[in-house]
Amino acid sequence: MSAENEARVIIPRMRPSCSQCQRSKKRCDREKPRCSACVRYGRECIYTGTVGIVGNEQAPITLAPSQSPSKAAQENEESFPVVFFLDSVLFQRSLNRLPELELSLGDPLLSYIGHDASDRAFVGSYFASIHPAIPFLSKRGFKERVLNPLAPQRPVNTLLVASMKLLATPLEDEGPRSGAYYAIKNSLLEAEHSSVLELRVLQAIILVAVYEIGHSIYPAAYLTVGYCIRYGTALGIHRAVEQYSEETFSVTESEERRRSWWTILVLDRFISLGSAERAFLTPDPSSNSLLPIDDTIWEENGETDAPVRRLFEPPTTSMGRFSLTAQAAVLLGRVFRSIHEFPVSEEFWQNDVKVLDNTLVALTNVSLEEGRFRGIAVCSPSTICYR
Repeated sequence: MSAENEARVIIPRMRPSCSQCQRSKKRCDREKPRCSACVRYGRECIYTGTVGIVGNEQAPITLAPSQSPSKAAQENEESFPVVFFLDSVLFQRSLNRLPELELSLGDPLLSYIGHDASDRAFVGSYFASIHPAIPFLSKRGFKERVLNPLAPQRPVNTLLVASMKLLATPLEDEGPRSGAYYAIKNSLLEAEHSSVLELRVLQAIILVAVYEIGHSIYPAAYLTVGYCIRYGTALGIHRAVEQYSEETFSVTESEERRRSWWTILVLDRFISLGSAERAFLTPDPSSNSLLPIDDTIWEENGETDAPVRRLFEPPTTSMGRFSLTAQAAVLLGRVFRSIHEFPVSEEFWQNDVKVLDNTLVALTNVSLEEGRFRGIAVCSPSTICYR
């Protein structure tokens, strides 16, 4: 072997992945000028770093300004009050409200949304087919605060609309892991980098979790549900199930926060069913926890003083489907633990099983009656009970 060839062998080959693949933690084939992943998803491919060495040749690579932290993220890093996490009591005594920070959205997500009114057909599809099963969004609030052209056009609302479109639009040839899916995931990451902590972002994450579960995108689905729990806990919406009216929130806003947390709890129970060793991340709500109000009242006028229902109350058809779904999810968790956890005693276990069985039978009967009364073809509470 010649000295020249030997030199080529011992010199390391340093070819870093493109910044897009590094950010999304995907495999990159490092092709120039664009890797195959960026070509597939129609995104800009930029290689960051200092020097790439192949043999005895040096290929300088410059850092693209577009791949550095966004201006909004840099400004928000200084604006977010870290005392919110370090000392919550001090935060409540001093600031007591998080600032509305800006979020920078990329061109792929904005182009996916569109601007014409004709591009909003998916909204009707969402509220007609998906919303009845997980009615955590206020339909009236969504139309008045998100879709209203006279309302301030905030990026967090755009992100929520994009997530809704992703879930309500039929799949195309590229499959569930589409360019739009990755654009939304990247925007959620940008929201985290920009220190944005808002309910609309959480609702977008919930919709993405439902999308990933529905299309079996694992382990992303499992991790996204966990992200929902952490994000929701940071927002404090887990407390909405314990008190009817929260300070600084209207009745509708409190109900929307409460429904968002119940949706997260349902997803957490569902996604953990297949593995006994993976415990639920959300604790069981107390027997005094508030259930969602009747869906009909929620859809027609969220500000109406609806009857307050609590978890310890026996199920009735007047509670509404989502309230029954929440109760079914709680029972599902208890059944799961009864099967997989070591009982204190055989007698205690037998009694617990009997109580659970009677409760499930009662809830199933009420759910079926509620489905017949309201003309619901597929009743989610019954589906959960039969699992």
